Amino acid sequence: MALSLVIAFAYPLIAGVLEEYYTPRDYWFTYHSVEPTKPVFSTDESLTFYSVREIRKTAEYRWHDVLVCTVNGLGERVISIYESAQVLHPHSIPAPGGVWTYNEALPDKAAECYLRSTTTAKLRYTDKVQTLESRKFYIRDIK
Repeated sequence: MALSLVIAFAYPLIAGVLEEYYTPRDYWFTYHSVEPTKPVFSTDESLTFYSVREIRKTAEYRWHDVLVCTVNGLGERVISIYESAQVLHPHSIPAPGGVWTYNEALPDKAAECYLRSTTTAKLRYTDKVQTLESRKFYIRDIK
């Protein structure tokens, strides 16, 4: 009797742990792309990106977006970081992709940039992570 109670309570826990640890990331989600909406942005405008994702399982999803730029040919450097989080369900969003605005600091001089975007599904026992980089785009004075 005691053993059957232990099994009854332990089985769902063990099954949940095994599902999280041994399923691939794409069992939970796939982040297909993140791309700038245009090749050149003005230094006085916000950056906008188009992302395509596919959510297959309910989880808390976190985004860690890093703007990396080369300014004055001095090599790449991190300009700013944008973070957000939201619980998503497979059918809770109307479309798999959409345009969003990057509302963090931008370089104040002409720069060649790209966005490194990491999506993390925060699960109970582990995390599933995927990182993508956008194609390069430019920020410059457009007058």
